Amino acid sequence: MPATPTVGADVLTLVHSYAHRMIRQTAVFAGIDRDALNEYLVPSHLGFFLYASPRGDFVLGGLQSVFETNLNLLLDTVTTAESRCPLDPGCARGTGACSACLHLGETSCRAYNTFLDRRGLLSAGGFLR
Repeated sequence: MPATPTVGADVLTLVHSYAHRMIRQTAVFAGIDRDALNEYLVPSHLGFFLYASPRGDFVLGGLQSVFETNLNLLLDTVTTAESRCPLDPGCARGTGACSACLHLGETSCRAYNTFLDRRGLLSAGGFLR
């Protein structure tokens, strides 16, 4: 992260953190390993894409079923699920993201788990609160 916070870094952190939260919840709903999903960040458009990893060992039908039948529940869960980290208060005092709350496997994250902070999403003044 840059020494001086910038708007671009803040937007990237928000979009990237949201993408990781979405991947983690989608994997639970689809019953697949979260490392079987990848992300493509588009912070200039305030969005991201989730896609199946070419190396993933799962059937795409599970992911399709979630998006066709349970998308509303998935989105509700992404916004309202547990906001605490099992490693708090250490995680919150540190970077605000760790392997227990937001990190993904290195093959799933194009930004190598940088620019992540759940406080921008879930703290008292966070985007999802």
